[in-house]
Amino acid sequence: MSAATVNMATGARDAAGAGAGMWTASAYKLLVLEALLLEGQDGRTTLSAAQAARATAMIEASDNKAGYSLFLDAGGKVGMSAAARRFEMSHTAPGRGDPTFTTTSARDCVVLLENLVRGGPLNADSRSFALDLMRRVDADQRWGVGVIADPGTTFANKNGWLAVDDTNGPGQTDGGRWIVNSLGIVTVHGQQILMAILTQHQPSLQAGIDLVEALARAMPPTLARDS
Repeated sequence: MSAATVNMATGARDAAGAGAGMWTASAYKLLVLEALLLEGQDGRTTLSAAQAARATAMIEASDNKAGYSLFLDAGGKVGMSAAARRFEMSHTAPGRGDPTFTTTSARDCVVLLENLVRGGPLNADSRSFALDLMRRVDADQRWGVGVIADPGTTFANKNGWLAVDDTNGPGQTDGGRWIVNSLGIVTVHGQQILMAILTQHQPSLQAGIDLVEALARAMPPTLARDS
């Protein structure tokens, strides 16, 4: 397990669990999106219409075909590694073949969320594009850290989940157990909270979801409180 959270109103931070080595599953798609947006800024271009459509499918529906296509557009493993370095994600490394086996930490995942709520390295247009997609994630993928959001507020999230069998090669096997991860930007007691919770070796998807949501609810009370 790896968990990290930041209160953007107070600056309070907390982290627990593993500092590296957590598989991302589909959460890698947020890094791909930010890498592409940053690449576009560097070249003073925007995503093509086709790329924007694939980005929508990749984030809102977690479409795997769209995600892998954009992973290649972003430069594959080399491009993801370069983006991680620019974002100062020191514990993130692409999977050997399948990007769902990218390894990371919750602290690094919070960096991706911070990129979307403060200036630099992504500009305002890039931040707005990514956040709009994350706020429209399909209803059946709205589980996870959003469970702690204030009633009536809109939250942004990108989750990742994958049953890991024993056919993926050395170091990427887990007997069918699950990776279950949740990254999100939520409002708690009127304050903006960034949170990433990563789990693996879960007996089922639902067990993983239950654990992620229990961990989200157990966040330190100093991180979000009534003003």
